[in-house]
Amino acid sequence: MKKRLFFLITLSLLLSNIFYSQSGWFWQNPLPNDNPMQSVQFLDSVNGYSVGYYNSILKTTNGGYNWISIAPQNYDVSGEKLKFIDINTGYFMGIGFYKTTNAGSDWILLYSSSEEFDSFHFINANTGFAIRATTTGFIFFKTINGGANWNSQSISSTVFSPRSVYFINQNTGFVAGDFHSIIVTTTNGGINWYENNLGTNFSIYDFCFPSQSTGYCVGMTIFKTTNAGINWIQLSYPYYGSLSSVHFINDNTGFCCSLDGRIIKTTNGGINWLNQYYDTTFEFMSVNFINQYTGWIVGWRDGNFMKTTNGGLNWFSLKTYVTNKNLSSVYFPSLTTGFIVGDTGIILKTTNAGNLWYILPFSTVTNLRDVIFPNINTGFIIGNNGFILKTINSGLNWVQLVSGTSSNLNCMSIPYVDTIYCCGDNGLIIKSSNGGNNWQQLNSGSSISLKSTYFMNNYTGFICGGTQLLKTTNGGINFSLRNFSNLSLNIVQFTSSNIGYMMVDTSSPYGSTSKIIKSTDGGINWFNSVSSYYITFMYFLNNVTGYFLHSSGAVSKTTDGGNTWFWQHDICFEHSNAMYFSSDTTGYIVGPNGRILKTVDGGGNFISVKVERQQIPVNFFLSQNYPNPFNPVTRIKFDLPKSTNVKLVLYDMLGREIGTLIDENKKAGTYEVNWDGSRYASGVYFYKLITNEYVQTKKMVLLK
Repeated sequence: MKKRLFFLITLSLLLSNIFYSQSGWFWQNPLPNDNPMQSVQFLDSVNGYSVGYYNSILKTTNGGYNWISIAPQNYDVSGEKLKFIDINTGYFMGIGFYKTTNAGSDWILLYSSSEEFDSFHFINANTGFAIRATTTGFIFFKTINGGANWNSQSISSTVFSPRSVYFINQNTGFVAGDFHSIIVTTTNGGINWYENNLGTNFSIYDFCFPSQSTGYCVGMTIFKTTNAGINWIQLSYPYYGSLSSVHFINDNTGFCCSLDGRIIKTTNGGINWLNQYYDTTFEFMSVNFINQYTGWIVGWRDGNFMKTTNGGLNWFSLKTYVTNKNLSSVYFPSLTTGFIVGDTGIILKTTNAGNLWYILPFSTVTNLRDVIFPNINTGFIIGNNGFILKTINSGLNWVQLVSGTSSNLNCMSIPYVDTIYCCGDNGLIIKSSNGGNNWQQLNSGSSISLKSTYFMNNYTGFICGGTQLLKTTNGGINFSLRNFSNLSLNIVQFTSSNIGYMMVDTSSPYGSTSKIIKSTDGGINWFNSVSSYYITFMYFLNNVTGYFLHSSGAVSKTTDGGNTWFWQHDICFEHSNAMYFSSDTTGYIVGPNGRILKTVDGGGNFISVKVERQQIPVNFFLSQNYPNPFNPVTRIKFDLPKSTNVKLVLYDMLGREIGTLIDENKKAGTYEVNWDGSRYASGVYFYKLITNEYVQTKKMVLLK
């Protein structure tokens, strides 16, 4: 096999590259989080680490029962793999390569890049290896001084999308990837490489060598070597599904986990495998054991943290919930007391700023849509079928009010403790002027579903839904109606008598997008503040400071009234439903599966400014899809420096073509294409950009 020297990377570990944790958004429910976790490693029975998507870098000091975030906060650091040499010294990779020497208290950025690493492996504190896929093979990185400096080589290979690198000593190492069952091998520390074709068409995702001579690799099947990788034999694997991780505690006893929720064990070197656990709702990504009894598994969904203490005979979840129901609204009448409502009648309360949430009892299965407390004792909740609740003792007791309607109520505004406006389906607006004892239906002049309302005082307010914005200046006696053609109005909020914002959806040639539009003259005129991909919620603290939530799970923030928006860290793998700030810096986010997140510093540091490039690109380039993982829609961006024919093709995990997004001539420029994976199952997919001069393939993960 040919190789050529690609470049030499010399990196200095500067103080400016040290990033500290404990900032930004952190989870309150479920715990430790609900994000896809990719890798886990324990150093002993109590000290362990796990890394995953959306800034999920976690540490435990009690065997996994409690976890804290140790993610660096100055960069977006979705990680896929970690490796700790000892309890203090460790590495993780994602978009960038990081090192800690004090158990994650701070991290040093060893290598910064817009491209993800695909895998890495350290054999000791000094010597490590990493790979990144290219169109002709992979780039091989090597360090012999703990990551301070790296040598890099471009290796030609027929391996499609390399996924794993593993070294058993300083000389002998392996690289493998998707589809071809080819293991690229070196016996001189990466100077030369040769391909070992195992004769099948299976992917290989992970390696484990319990000794210098005996090793295993897994993917669509299981292979074993007893001569340090010179020869490999295929073992009998009696189950279906892709194995994502393998861990052996000695030459004979080992465990594997799979993407379809299976855990298997062998005690005779892979001759026989025992099925220990199987649940197709789980997707396991990494398994790690410290001895023959105690092990951990991380992955996606409810199986993202599991543990055994009896050799896998029983597995139990380390993940805890207050609730796993969809949460739709959050409100804090004080800094410490807050309420959350959601589907099937769930009502949550905290009296210590979310350190502990508990369920308030009320017998209903109605989906609850909104909650507001005009003071700490008096509160109102609305929901489907005209459902309205009231409490006058901070949620200790609730009374169902007679609303006079059976239509769904979607939103509520309470400008004064006794004055309440509720809006719902079919243009419904109802009002109470006596604290909910009586309700009158107002004439809205609309028949659409009203989604949001905001009243500045008892008389002046705005209501929006569909293409319509309604305004009243006399307490709802009359409404003026304005149509916004080609827009869908979702949220309206005014921060003063003149300054207001609306979250709207619009259409583009590549699918729906969202906008924040702004008014500075009391809603007479509106202009664009920001366009983004699927905004799910908007919230402004005052005239200048505001936030919006992306469908991808990210958060954006402005501090200048929407002139500039900064992208904060991605926090979760899908959309959230609502946000509320109890102070200038303390805020909460709620969403599906019982999601509750909190910030005490305004969401943490800004990590980038979203700027759309208008100039002609210099080079061909295929970007990583965003969001990733995604559900169900993701965006793919690519650059063309010249006019050319372009194909953008999709493949499943087996390499089968499943669709073509683009097949046409395109002018020079930057393009974005959306892919909707609604019709496809969760799993790994690939997208490939093909031009006359450039071919590139990248991996994406659909997570439902």
